[in-house]
Amino acid sequence: MATKTNSINNASNVFTSATNITSTSGNITATSGNIVLTSGELSINGSTGTNGAVIIGQTGGNPAWATLTQGPNITITNAANSITIASTASGGGITWAAVGVNGNLTNGNGAINAKATLLTMTLPATAAVGTQLGIQGTTTGAGGWSIAQNAGQNIQMGQFSTTTGTGGSLASSNASDSAILTCVAANTTWNYTYGIGNLTVT
Repeated sequence: MATKTNSINNASNVFTSATNITSTSGNITATSGNIVLTSGELSINGSTGTNGAVIIGQTGGNPAWATLTQGPNITITNAANSITIASTASGGGITWAAVGVNGNLTNGNGAINAKATLLTMTLPATAAVGTQLGIQGTTTGAGGWSIAQNAGQNIQMGQFSTTTGTGGSLASSNASDSAILTCVAANTTWNYTYGIGNLTVT
């Protein structure tokens, strides 16, 4: 069977809603210009996609509609003609406040030591991976600071680790020492990320 080629150049062509343009074998190509769909649906392999779906290709195969997959601390909300991607992580934006009494550290926050004697702050009982918190010593807090732990918790500082549980702690050796901690195992393990001072690991 002979093959017939139709070429449309420099012309405006209007197809009614009852007209289909189909290529069963070959390509429909616009080498200079646009293929415009003003009303209707784009079908890929018989599917027109769902809210938030995008066309994703594969090597040696046909493209297909697919939705994005969220990772840790990320949410993806699909809607008609839109995709909203947001972060749920609390790390990276620590809010600091002066603390003058013993208490609990809280996720996403830092304690500035304002207690003349030893300030003891306990890790939060629950925290998501990636959560950060901190403690900052001052000359006002001459007694230094200590971070206490709940049952099952520990703080990793390089090759050293505090004793797991309530018997372990991380403490300053100088009034102005500081520490930023990052949760690396939900609720239980914190890593010393950065800070100042020769800290005491117990």
